[in-house]
Amino acid sequence: MIGASTPMRVVFAALPRMAASSSPILIGGERGTGKNLIARVVHRLSGRAGEPLISVDCAGVPESQARTVLQDSFQSADGGTLVLNGIGCLTADLQARLLRVLRSEDIDARIISTTDTDLEQAVEAGRFREALYYQLNVLSIKVPPLRERGRDVQLLADFFLGKFTSPSSRRRVVGFSAEARLAMQQWSWPGNVRELVNRIKKAIVMCEKGPLYSSDLDLDFDNRVHGQMVMTLDEARDAAELSALLTALAAADGDIAVAAETLETSRSALCRLMLRHRIDVTSPQLVVDADDPCPAQRSQRAGT
Repeated sequence: MIGASTPMRVVFAALPRMAASSSPILIGGERGTGKNLIARVVHRLSGRAGEPLISVDCAGVPESQARTVLQDSFQSADGGTLVLNGIGCLTADLQARLLRVLRSEDIDARIISTTDTDLEQAVEAGRFREALYYQLNVLSIKVPPLRERGRDVQLLADFFLGKFTSPSSRRRVVGFSAEARLAMQQWSWPGNVRELVNRIKKAIVMCEKGPLYSSDLDLDFDNRVHGQMVMTLDEARDAAELSALLTALAAADGDIAVAAETLETSRSALCRLMLRHRIDVTSPQLVVDADDPCPAQRSQRAGT
């Protein structure tokens, strides 16, 4: 998970606390924001990380098979985590059945539900059972849309460009032009991160040689968000530094010593940079408060 914006820092800060609990979680947000990824991170941070993680697409299961699929999923997720994606798509009959199962004492699975619809409005309109809503919504996370994440657009774009380029395509594609970066920053991203991924994949294939431009990404200026400010030079430098940090840490699988060698700096200097950018040294892809000391320093003070 990559992000440095204030909305994502709020999400990151909540994840370890939520993972430590076994209470149901409801993850809301627009399509393509990464709700399922958040669910997987919660599972990996929890005490159930070594147990099964089962995911069910409530919208994609035929109604005739839904009962059997839900029953089998609960059994398969025993001791682990069951993710119910698109929970608002369940029929009234399946909502009632799910509520009965959740109220029973025969299951041992952490329930995480995701939705891109407003379940409170669905409850008021009578489309979703109120009792089930409160059963699932003990803890909640709202994943922000990409258009509200500021410089995260640049971080994600750089990350996915590196992820999707092959040795051969790297000889053709040499990054993003300044014009493309400005276009990405001003785009409204109705499809969120999923849209960003798809546009970058297509641009890598279609680009002949050189940096990617807005035309390679099919960004139509008429659909951009108007009135946004262009990044200042300091903001651009800051975003580039943060992107380099996260990319090196991801490539090193969180090993600070290896990342420091890649960036040609010392471990202590890298730790200071991570603190300045609010990156947790123990979990390099999670963000901590700027006033919070380096986790390694907290451990030393505690004598651990």
